[in-house]
Amino acid sequence: MNNFIIRFIQRFFMFHMAEGDGGGGTGGNTSLLNTQTEQTSQTSQTSQTQTQTAAIKFTELLAENGDFKADWQNALPEDLRNEASLKNFYQFPALVKSLVHAQKAVGKDKIAIPGEHATADEINEYWTKLGRPATADEYKFAKPETLPEGLQWDDSGNKVFAAKAHELGLTAKQAQDLHAWYTASQIERVKAMPQMLEQQRTQAETELKKEWGAAFTQQLGLAQRAANTFGALEDFEKLGIGNNPAVLKFLAKVGASISEDRLKGGASSVMVPGDAKSKITDIRGDPKHPFNDAMHPGHNQAVVEMNKLYEQAFPSA
Repeated sequence: MNNFIIRFIQRFFMFHMAEGDGGGGTGGNTSLLNTQTEQTSQTSQTSQTQTQTAAIKFTELLAENGDFKADWQNALPEDLRNEASLKNFYQFPALVKSLVHAQKAVGKDKIAIPGEHATADEINEYWTKLGRPATADEYKFAKPETLPEGLQWDDSGNKVFAAKAHELGLTAKQAQDLHAWYTASQIERVKAMPQMLEQQRTQAETELKKEWGAAFTQQLGLAQRAANTFGALEDFEKLGIGNNPAVLKFLAKVGASISEDRLKGGASSVMVPGDAKSKITDIRGDPKHPFNDAMHPGHNQAVVEMNKLYEQAFPSA
């Protein structure tokens, strides 16, 4: 019941009592409905007249059928006259009945919120009243009928979850709903994993083709050679780093260092653009290199090798 009803009837009675009694107390209980301000220092005959006048004034609030008149709220103090909830009352007994119900409801099923300096026992009592189970073991989590490959029902993890839920004061339903949401999100994540890995592979391939150019296939082979040599290819895939460009570039360098058929330095080998550019710079900076000596017997071959280096250094040119 709205506490306003209690406040209203108290104010209503006090307002009329104050007007009828004047604070002298001579009107007694019969002055509660008095609506006329008078001095109470008169004789008992005058008090009786005041009581009769009070009754008459109150009845003026009522229509012929006994209901409140449409404008009965105008007899209230100004701060109560426009209260919307009073428009629901048309009879005085209904108003009094609301007061009785409101008084009975005060304090019913109320839970005091622990203060800043509340003890652990007070906080635990508060959580219990809100509906938290007595122990974390009482939380029950529903296992999905099917789980995607790669995701297992984790009983130990559920116990950790339950312990934290109990610490936070969650009710059984709150904990169940939160756990169900988390489980569903994990299922969706695992289901989306293949698509995510494919996107990562495509992005890595685009980046490495741009950096390795014509040497992409060769460099990728070296990376796979290194991973296979150390038995790490499957582990890289499980960890989701097999499509990481930085990892593949590192593996390519390792693979090149251990490759038995590695082609060293010659133009017949396929070089990544960065290495090809460095090679071009070295050749042009070496005045004794056949490429820079048109009279050298190996000049023509050096020109052919230089053209291949340019193709590898600028594959999109």
